[in-house]
Amino acid sequence: MKNIFPLLLIVLISYKVSDVYKFETEKTSGAFDAITYYSQMRDFPNNDIPSDAYTKAYEQKKRVPMIERDNFDPWVNLGPTNVGGRTLSIAIDHIDTNVIWIGAASGGLWKSTTGGFGSNAWTNIQTGFPVLSVSSIVIDSNDRNIMYIGTGESYGYQDSHNGLSIRTTRGSYGIGILKSTNGGLNWTKSLDWSMNQNRGVWDIIYNPLNHNILYAGTTEGIFKSTNAGENWTQIFNELMVMDLEMDRIDTNIIYAGVGNLSSANPGIYRSSNGGVNWTRINSGLPVNNTGRTTISSYYGNPSILFAVIGERLSTVGVYRSTNKGIDWEQTSGANPNILESQGWYASGVKIKDDDSSKLLFSGVDFYKSTNFGDTVLLSTSSNTNDSNYMHVDHHRIISNPKDANKIYIATDGGLYRTNDFGGKYYRAVTGYVTTQFYKTVANSPLDSVLIVGGLQDNGIVRWDGTGNWHRSASGDGMMCIVNPLNKKTVLCCNQYLEINRSYNKGQSGSWSMVRSPNISTQAAFIAPLVISPSDTSVYYGGTKLIVKSTDGGTTWSNVSANLDGNNILSIAVSYMSSDTLYAATVPTGNNMGFFRSVNGGVNWVNVSTGLPANRYPTDIELNPKDSREIYVTFGGFGTGHIFKSTDAGDNWTDITGVLPDIPFHCAVIDSAYPDNIYVGSDIGSYASTNGGTDWYDLNNGFPEAVMVFDLSISYSNRKLRAGTHGRGVYQRTLVSDQPLPVELVNFNSEIKNNDVVLSWNTSLEINNKGFEVERKSKDTDDWEKIGFVNGYGNSNEIKNYLYTDKNLQTGVYKYRLKQIDYNGNFRYYEFQNEINIGVPSEFMLSQNYPNP
Repeated sequence: MKNIFPLLLIVLISYKVSDVYKFETEKTSGAFDAITYYSQMRDFPNNDIPSDAYTKAYEQKKRVPMIERDNFDPWVNLGPTNVGGRTLSIAIDHIDTNVIWIGAASGGLWKSTTGGFGSNAWTNIQTGFPVLSVSSIVIDSNDRNIMYIGTGESYGYQDSHNGLSIRTTRGSYGIGILKSTNGGLNWTKSLDWSMNQNRGVWDIIYNPLNHNILYAGTTEGIFKSTNAGENWTQIFNELMVMDLEMDRIDTNIIYAGVGNLSSANPGIYRSSNGGVNWTRINSGLPVNNTGRTTISSYYGNPSILFAVIGERLSTVGVYRSTNKGIDWEQTSGANPNILESQGWYASGVKIKDDDSSKLLFSGVDFYKSTNFGDTVLLSTSSNTNDSNYMHVDHHRIISNPKDANKIYIATDGGLYRTNDFGGKYYRAVTGYVTTQFYKTVANSPLDSVLIVGGLQDNGIVRWDGTGNWHRSASGDGMMCIVNPLNKKTVLCCNQYLEINRSYNKGQSGSWSMVRSPNISTQAAFIAPLVISPSDTSVYYGGTKLIVKSTDGGTTWSNVSANLDGNNILSIAVSYMSSDTLYAATVPTGNNMGFFRSVNGGVNWVNVSTGLPANRYPTDIELNPKDSREIYVTFGGFGTGHIFKSTDAGDNWTDITGVLPDIPFHCAVIDSAYPDNIYVGSDIGSYASTNGGTDWYDLNNGFPEAVMVFDLSISYSNRKLRAGTHGRGVYQRTLVSDQPLPVELVNFNSEIKNNDVVLSWNTSLEINNKGFEVERKSKDTDDWEKIGFVNGYGNSNEIKNYLYTDKNLQTGVYKYRLKQIDYNGNFRYYEFQNEINIGVPSEFMLSQNYPNP
């Protein structure tokens, strides 16, 4: 999504559809459709991602050269600091129960030392690894410094193809299990799945009588360690182990909740010998449920257990055992339908630690029983003003080890706490910056502190210049547009191109629906909506055809036939004419469609030849000064991700270059410098200053791993903004607006026998400490520092430098300079040609002029 002053262009994509909800009331998320979209965008057409693709892309990212002057102005987070994102896991310190750890769906690991409450209560914990989703956490109760986190949000193997299980729904990438022995300061790999990032670790438990023994419930089965995570052995092969529970007295007895999304052989499994053998329990339980199973054992008497069993789109029921899981009886059936349509996604049960008659159940809403599960009643409200309000979709319930009444719940809106076992609920999210923006960070060219955006599971939010953002609608917020000529007029979408309009900057209570979804022209789950930069009364939206408004969004009409019968994912409108536009459709085979119209969307020409035929076209960006120059970003793996046309789509060039092989989501062009292009991906952002010929890393200030779903430019203060899927919104100065501390005139080389003489000149130096000289051979990807040449500090005259690398052995080498200032900031200059000569036995530093 892009903002071009005085113009505005916004583009968005998607794949599939589900229920439609009212705009401003709390509602169930479109979780299945969202995750289906993520899966399709990444794994189409093979329904699977190469197992090592994410790790390889992370390594490729490290080798992309840094943009000049990048360290002088890193990304800065803008929040939201008061809206929590999707949260999967919780752990509480047994000694200091104000110390709480939580894991986000795509925002990493977080810690609070204040029980989750107070100003900026949460701190993001960097692990040293590209961790996005933290699906499980456990702290050793004997030694609080020892802890383990499981990663990866993977929900199902749905079917099989040629003997291989296919994951058709998937959340964030995983890398296995990490371990810390110093309270989270440092981390090491325990179960290393960095080359199998499709996998997920849903639960980790340890033996309370022998803390060296751990069990991990994963997408691949159950793994066991007997040496505190040094090694792991698979002891159970059934897929999709979503929950584990251990008898705290007889620790040889372990229970596993197995299965999800119609995976094979679901149910409750029991081992009585520490995981050596497992038995599927049939007494009193359903045979083949298609959803998730979660289990809770009673702390006071582990013979008593409760379980919630789900179908994929409903609840089977609540079940109870009083003889250590051997026999079960149903206490509550599908009424109430605790899990609603998300029996595969949101599920949990917790027995009160000191009273087995009292239980809490998590699903879409939150439920409570005070009579051993025989009666289950709604415990929460959907009215945000009520004291028992809690965000919908709950993933984990855990009790304070020192207070059985105090319960924490992980939800799609962050962490909540009840102090009275389900009476009132309190939100504990301040400083927990984990919201998942879709492709929408809508700016106003008239107001630098106005941003409106759409979030997964958290509706529409509006920024007014502080860390606090105002939530004005619920559910899944999608595409948003701030009218560039009137900042009070905002259009935003819900699922499937339901369009709502506000005449008051998107404030709560100001929305009215201007277009409802039309089943006969069904749209994508996240459908595109754009405004014409040259005529701001004209809007275009995409279903299977083009819909258009010419009166500011008040009325809408279908202006085209189906482009190719598939959902439209992206639209872009010329900056010169509202009649010239481009649209791209989702592929259903080798038929991705890219189309051009020059008469307001009535007629279309297919100009797809030369583009990837079976990848998702995730965004379209046009040169603001020449609408014949087009950039298209693509998802998937194994093909190009950035394509360019200079003749309105008649011919295409792959300009991906050195960028990582990872799905890309967005592109934006600086209208003042149209050769400056910024792109966002599953693994950060990148920039080009010459129309995509060369690319540079633009991730300074980001966390170790971040998914950039949208890039936009705020022209009122000339800032680049990034909407991330898991870490909120970031902002930085545009590359063209950064200071030029050192101007390098040239960088040359000369071969003399077995020596290489490097020479370079500067015309301007500000605060220049000097230049590190780095070299790499053709046989390695690693750069080696081989010397340092002092700079002149400050100068506005031509300065000449020499460096001689002597006595080289036979080989092929490359050189680059790392210019460093006295504050530690740096940038790279790379000598583009390869040099054929030999290996250094010694080297000499020299310089034409003495240091000042």
